[in-house]
Amino acid sequence: MSPYGKVPVLRHGDTAIWESAVINEYLGEVFPEPQLLPRTPAERAQARIWIDYANVRFAPSVYKLLLAQSPADRA
Repeated sequence: MSPYGKVPVLRHGDTAIWESAVINEYLGEVFPEPQLLPRTPAERAQARIWIDYANVRFAPSVYKLLLAQSPADRA
């Protein structure tokens, strides 16, 4: 469903949405309760900083680890 061939993908009615952060924003707008992000702008900014960190620094390393075939590559 994703033109990038990636997961996750959210299908809601006739709409397909991909990319985790975009899916989270969509869900927060379509289903406002319970809130996915904190209530204050400062707390939401901090949450977004951690989301960005996970997307940019953490997820690529985990993905490489999952693709590694040999124990040496995994090390």
